[in-house]
Amino acid sequence: MIIGLAAITREIVIACRQIGQAVSETYAAFIASTILNPASGTFYVDKGLDETEARALVEAAVRKIFSRNNPALETLRLQAVYDSAFLDESRRLMKEARQREEQQSALTSEISEAFIDSATKTVADDFDNLAALYRKVFHLLLLKCGAIEQATQPKNAAIEREVAAALESVFPRVGLRPFIALSPAERVAQLSELASIVLGIRLYNQKIRKGGAGLRPLDDKVLEDGSELEGLLRSETDTVSAVCSSYSDVVLYAPLLKDKLDAPKLDKLRKELAYCRQLLAYLVSLQDDLASARQKLQTAHTELEEELARVDASVADKQTVPKEIVYPMFDNAARLYQTAIASLQWLQSRRTLFERLRNHRNEYFPSPAQELVESARAAKANNSPETIPLPDEPPLGFVPEEGTVQDVEEPVLITEDNTQDFLHLPLDFQGRFCVFHHDKAKDEFLARPERYFIGIRSSLLNILQRAADVDGAVLAMPLQADAATITPTHFVEKHRDRTYEWNEWELRKQALQWADIRGRSTKDSQTVLSNFRRENETQVWLKKHEATSTPQEVGTNPPVMKRYLRGLRGEYNLKPRIVDICFEL
Repeated sequence: MIIGLAAITREIVIACRQIGQAVSETYAAFIASTILNPASGTFYVDKGLDETEARALVEAAVRKIFSRNNPALETLRLQAVYDSAFLDESRRLMKEARQREEQQSALTSEISEAFIDSATKTVADDFDNLAALYRKVFHLLLLKCGAIEQATQPKNAAIEREVAAALESVFPRVGLRPFIALSPAERVAQLSELASIVLGIRLYNQKIRKGGAGLRPLDDKVLEDGSELEGLLRSETDTVSAVCSSYSDVVLYAPLLKDKLDAPKLDKLRKELAYCRQLLAYLVSLQDDLASARQKLQTAHTELEEELARVDASVADKQTVPKEIVYPMFDNAARLYQTAIASLQWLQSRRTLFERLRNHRNEYFPSPAQELVESARAAKANNSPETIPLPDEPPLGFVPEEGTVQDVEEPVLITEDNTQDFLHLPLDFQGRFCVFHHDKAKDEFLARPERYFIGIRSSLLNILQRAADVDGAVLAMPLQADAATITPTHFVEKHRDRTYEWNEWELRKQALQWADIRGRSTKDSQTVLSNFRRENETQVWLKKHEATSTPQEVGTNPPVMKRYLRGLRGEYNLKPRIVDICFEL
């Protein structure tokens, strides 16, 4: 029996829990995907596994999970923690947005159908129907203009009063009649614009401190929280970057530190460097996302304050204001507020990811020995990467002069010094784009590039984005398909009888016709006048005569039975009794 990766992952999780350590399915799948089969030299997950191979894979994965002080394993665990947290946050945001959208879409569709029914049934003057439609519009505005950050709206009397007042001001009940006459698409657009205007009114009420219940205020504290998070993330990034630089110096100048570094220690340092660089890559990615979200939030906040200030200047100390002036302002303010709330939710999700990374860093964060760092810095001050001894290798070619011919297969060095418009060259990377820390690393790669692509550590597949090159390293999502079968009632055959009849009553009719025809006789005679004349006659089935089968030509009715009580008028010599009379009409 072939056992899949999902079943193996569940077995790994169960085995770890029995030993006393809880691991996630994502982490277990990461570990299972990076274990090699010693018999074939390939990954276990490259093909289907039998029971013996699956048991060996589970045992190897459990041993690897419980290994201590293993930088490669910690790198995999870091990747699993971050990827699972990132996926959870994305699903949470999508679920909340989808839930709000489903509620609003269902109510909008219900309103549209109710409007169409009212228009077709011509009950626009019915007060109950109009009141029901108005209540549905009110509930839709509660979903769109209430506590818009929450998937389910709480019962809040202040929110309901404020939304009801804004609705009555913008869209009174008397406006339902012309609203019903609009097309469905126009009604949906009107509802969307109505929701934006009502939300803008609530935002203005919040600014003047006369409403805005349930709306999250976008004050300076929100911006300060984002700035504080960016500062923490920058500090964390600088710390990890400094550690990565120390590791890079030690690994780069390791040939000059042979008295202090042996092969096992150097291999461990490289694995720890991979872990730190993976952590740094996640931090830099979060920093970029945070900077983009903060910029959007700051821009939306500034424009929202300016828009509300213009609204305040338009309606201040005035009894009436033309709606052509303030309604577009309210609509724009609502859109800016929704953009700011979306950026704020994005910031909150990135804060959660940062907390996960910081917790993992507190659990495990290696650093090179200070003695090795000082020795590497001393070697760096006295030497350059080019002076470190390398194996004998062919020198790298240079860019040929203009007008000369050179073998295109020979690699050449293209830099800003020997190439014009270096940053605008139309280069074809062919799926691989490599960046080197220094010239020595570049020379080592050019000497044997296949060695570096084939020998990538399992913990580096994610950070180098080379997981697609290794079969089984990327966990494929389960395929889903809709399948159904249908059996026709009558199969279509090539040889069909056009005279076939299946209706029983039609068959009975044909049988009666044939029986009647068989009982008839045809007579013919020839005369002198008709001897040379052809006569064509057609026998047809005449239609039934419409007549009654009764001897009378008048209609009949069933008799009517009546029952009366006799002797109730007070005569002393008559006793009351029941009389039944039959009337024939």
